[in-house]
Amino acid sequence: MKESATAVIPVAGLGTRMLPLTKALPKELLPLPVEYRGRTVLIPLLHLILIRLYNAGIRKYVVVLSRNKESIKNYLTPDHEYLKYLREVEGKNFEADLMEEYYKMLDNIRITYVYQLEPRGFGDAILQAKKYIEGDFIIHPGDDFIIDVEGENYIERLFKTRDKYDADIALYIEEVTDPRHYGVIIGSKIGTNIYEVEDLVEKPEKPPSNLAITAIYLTKMDIMSEMETLKNLGAKWELVDAVRNLLRRGYKIVAVKIDNRYRIDVGRPSEYIKSIEKTLKNPIKI
Repeated sequence: MKESATAVIPVAGLGTRMLPLTKALPKELLPLPVEYRGRTVLIPLLHLILIRLYNAGIRKYVVVLSRNKESIKNYLTPDHEYLKYLREVEGKNFEADLMEEYYKMLDNIRITYVYQLEPRGFGDAILQAKKYIEGDFIIHPGDDFIIDVEGENYIERLFKTRDKYDADIALYIEEVTDPRHYGVIIGSKIGTNIYEVEDLVEKPEKPPSNLAITAIYLTKMDIMSEMETLKNLGAKWELVDAVRNLLRRGYKIVAVKIDNRYRIDVGRPSEYIKSIEKTLKNPIKI
């Protein structure tokens, strides 16, 4: 059930590809143009991710931070005195309404904060949340987003796809021109833009496909135990390795292919600029 699922949002990365901007502002708080009540406003990416997760019914969150990301914790903390100031002193009711909706959402969810004390990779960041997870959970990077197509919430779509194909894990993929920089899947098409995964490879020198993993997963708790096993072996590992091990044990994994026009990525300057252009062509609405 969606309502019992937890969202794990890793935001511990250093954001070095976006320096010097990310020395002052975490990439997860970079803004995108959004339509709200007929006006264009700038909303931080993490704010948008929370809205989509919340609208899909998710109420439990684990945010994985690093020590230099306390500003994210601050952004996720309601400030009702600020709302009062906006209305009574500044007379900015439009802005106050926007922030009040956001704070109501924050008041209605439970966020647990955990820390990744050393930059040991994406999989290790997810593993820090293990003791706060029960049952199914969503892995959602804080620097990725998918623009809804025809009004369909992309989190809802992941749940529907997993259930329709009776899968254990569902994830998003996209076609890329140079797959060497990504984890990629090998799979068979079983529906419109749906693939059953047959294998996964992390940053291959000779890519077996151009279907790159976006790292937005709906998965089972079992993956935590798999990551713990890999960690205890002492060798270098990634989240993809844990997913691959589950696949080899018979777990069914399906992948949903998205059109690159709707994929938002703020991890590199060029991708962030492209993402802004995408939102202008395909407006995000809240």
